[in-house]
Amino acid sequence: MECHDKLMQPLVSIGMPVYNRPDGLRRALTCLTGQTYRNVEIIVSDNCSPGIDVKHVVESFMQHDKRITYFRQEASLGIAGNFKYVLEQATGDYFMWAADDDEWDKDFIKICLADLMEEGVVSVMSNFSTLYRHNGESVKGVMPELSPTLGMAGNALAFLNCMTPSLFYGLHKRQNITFFLEECFFDFFDCYFMLRLILQGEVRIVKPAL
Repeated sequence: MECHDKLMQPLVSIGMPVYNRPDGLRRALTCLTGQTYRNVEIIVSDNCSPGIDVKHVVESFMQHDKRITYFRQEASLGIAGNFKYVLEQATGDYFMWAADDDEWDKDFIKICLADLMEEGVVSVMSNFSTLYRHNGESVKGVMPELSPTLGMAGNALAFLNCMTPSLFYGLHKRQNITFFLEECFFDFFDCYFMLRLILQGEVRIVKPAL
């Protein structure tokens, strides 16, 4: 039964490159530890934040959730280095980056993973909204019209006509994103990253805003 469960519940790695946003981190970890899909590892890399607030937030969650691993960088890795670091630590077949100012529906991983496990799909993201906390306004995100019927070239064109960096924060098959470790960051790198995935296989967007 245990082996069967592991086959049915593959490990999802969540990489969190964080820096000096303890309140956002607390909200993010609350969402991620509360996911209905339970077989996850949460890798937090604190990029040399000043003070101990970030460390205290993570340790408070680690007391109750053994799925969290915390790394404190003694010297800044830079943004790119910290994003690469969490991917390097991942052991799951599936991977997502999680920003410390984002929040997710409790079914985000479960719903995205169900689609991602289909043959030929390399990345899945949901629709999303942007919340402006200072006034409580929520604005629906705009997504490209991707479809398997368009083929790779058609989907690449659809993405170029509606470049949405937020797709970077979807759930990916880890084997398809290892190229990231060898790349240098540049402006709109997240869009370049997604274009590379579109040219590898199907990138799918699920309708609910999760």
